[in-house]
Amino acid sequence: GSAFSFTVEKGRLRAIAEAAPAHRKPSVFAKVADDVYRTESEREQGELLRITRDGDGNVTQLHWATYLMTREPLAFGEHR
Repeated sequence: GSAFSFTVEKGRLRAIAEAAPAHRKPSVFAKVADDVYRTESEREQGELLRITRDGDGNVTQLHWATYLMTREPLAFGEHR
């Protein structure tokens, strides 16, 4: 896996691989529904980002283009 940074800039959710070269543009997302975004540009364009929350509203998981995004690396095939 690769490390990604997710940020909000000018009200837009963005993501970029931490190892991306300086000239690489971040992926930018558009809101589709509550906790669902579609990648508008760059890496994984057209794919969905889905946010899963617990009962208190805290984010527990992100799935981008079906890939599980975690705060800490997991071994291939390992799930939480």
